[in-house]
Amino acid sequence: MNKAYSLVDDEVVERDATEQELSEAREKARTKLQKDPAGWAMRSCWNCNPAHRRFLEDTTDDFLFSCVMGCGRWYWNGIDITGEKGTS
Repeated sequence: MNKAYSLVDDEVVERDATEQELSEAREKARTKLQKDPAGWAMRSCWNCNPAHRRFLEDTTDDFLFSCVMGCGRWYWNGIDITGEKGTS
């Protein structure tokens, strides 16, 4: 199950993403990449590097990134959009 993350009182809160959230996030990420193939970043996520929980402070920036610290998951505005085989 893909997760949705948010920051509450400086703590990362994790919950299951709804199918609608996941579908919308994946579609928005695809659209962004179609418009700008270089429109993603390589970063470590808040699970692999707790200092990067700041990426959850404002999830309105249309921020797409892939975690390079080992988990390799893809995130769109705090939602794990990684597919079943490790791809979005």
